[in-house]
Amino acid sequence: MKIKEMRVNDLLIKPKFKAYMLLPILPIIAVMVYCWRYGASITNYFLPNSQWNDEVVYYKTIEGIIHYGIPKGYFGYNESHAIIGTFGAWSPIIYVFDSVWGKIFGWNYFSPIIARMFFAVLSFWVYAILCKPNCKETVCISLFLISFSLYTRYLVSQMADPYMTSLLVIFLALYECHKNTNDKKHHVIIAFIVTVLVLMRPYYVLLWLAVVDFKAKKRTMVFDGVIAVISLIANVMISRYMTAPYFSSLINLDWLRLLIQNPGEGIRNVLSILADAISLINNSVMQAFLNGDSVGLQYFIFYLLTVVLLILGIMNKAKLRYFPWVAINVILWFAIVLLYDVNVGSRHLMPFIVIEGLVIAREKSKYIIMGLVVVTCYLCLFRCIDSYLMACPTYSESLDIQLKGIEEQWAVKEELSEDDKWKNTVIWVLSDVDGAFPWQTLYALPPGMGINLCDYNYVTDNFSELKPRYIACTAEGEVSRLCDQNGYSLVVSGNDMNMCIYEKPY
Repeated sequence: MKIKEMRVNDLLIKPKFKAYMLLPILPIIAVMVYCWRYGASITNYFLPNSQWNDEVVYYKTIEGIIHYGIPKGYFGYNESHAIIGTFGAWSPIIYVFDSVWGKIFGWNYFSPIIARMFFAVLSFWVYAILCKPNCKETVCISLFLISFSLYTRYLVSQMADPYMTSLLVIFLALYECHKNTNDKKHHVIIAFIVTVLVLMRPYYVLLWLAVVDFKAKKRTMVFDGVIAVISLIANVMISRYMTAPYFSSLINLDWLRLLIQNPGEGIRNVLSILADAISLINNSVMQAFLNGDSVGLQYFIFYLLTVVLLILGIMNKAKLRYFPWVAINVILWFAIVLLYDVNVGSRHLMPFIVIEGLVIAREKSKYIIMGLVVVTCYLCLFRCIDSYLMACPTYSESLDIQLKGIEEQWAVKEELSEDDKWKNTVIWVLSDVDGAFPWQTLYALPPGMGINLCDYNYVTDNFSELKPRYIACTAEGEVSRLCDQNGYSLVVSGNDMNMCIYEKPY
């Protein structure tokens, strides 16, 4: 009997293409759409030209870590500094990803984007492999994420929020997978991810509410509770000893003290705070539709997600799949309103919006999903015109020349001090009588220098007792006049910008 010859094609394994295989490149596509929407080019990106002044503190802190293990000068506010170390107001844990990346691949103005894009791609690769969404779900996820351009803007920034979002995407992938398999390894990794997130920002402890539907034994639930408590305590200890106090307390507990001391007055105060917050948020939401206000935009989408999750919980028998997310949103809202700040706190909603959008995008109710996508597209792609929040920092030849000139002027200075951190610290005078200091020039400071933000009144009132060796101020203001009168020497002057840096006589 003749053996039937097999065709070559029969010997080849034909891989079947699945839509979810495209998810890892989703962040790249989102950035391309973002650049097209705002008329920018990612190849023309220039971090120092960003309007977000937090970024220069992040960047210089990480630069100091890469060069010295820890910055040589103090980061802080009105001469505040950490009890241990030299870090500013944020948990040092948020610097880990950039610091490791910079140590391995080097650190320059383009590094933050590459690092964030890499971890975003990695997180969606994990999500695709573990969750394997079908074609419809993949399309909905893609449309939602590309539409939510606020997430994309953070991808092209120096802020730490994209890393938190990437961790959340991996958390969700393991969360979905663990519900089906109840694999202990998944639970351990979930515990690790949530712990890291809590060490970054304490309200991520709310994620433990999302795993209440796991088929876990009592000892596992006790383990989760212990981990949650320990991570919160660790966050408090880090905040107490390893971060510098801000201008005012980042967490407002005045309402709680009043509530304890005078319950009646305390309740009236809390109700007043809530009423003011609701009024402010509602006004921001209205402005989102009228003028493209980014704060109101985030709150509206956050509200919309909460309502959708509530409806899905009522409609679906598996209520524990949705109600914990509703509880998370409600508690998070109260935490922002009572403990933090309504306007600044809105950006902390972004990671939760992304992860809950992924949860909803995998539902069978097509009308709810498409409604969410349409609203997000409309608000983020067509209405959001907030130039401060959304403008992509592009190359500025004049700023580049200015930065190189400042670097050359610093090059003749002696090396950083090994014994006095104040000698390695620059006061950044936020504003003066002749205007605000052009803080973008601080990118040109030597690696390891600390930046201490000080307001005008603090500097002028305490001028004779200021500890930092350097003062960065405007060229024609009151602070520069005081420097000249008190024998400070001019180290740096900006030819095309209203700025100068003085050195204190020692």
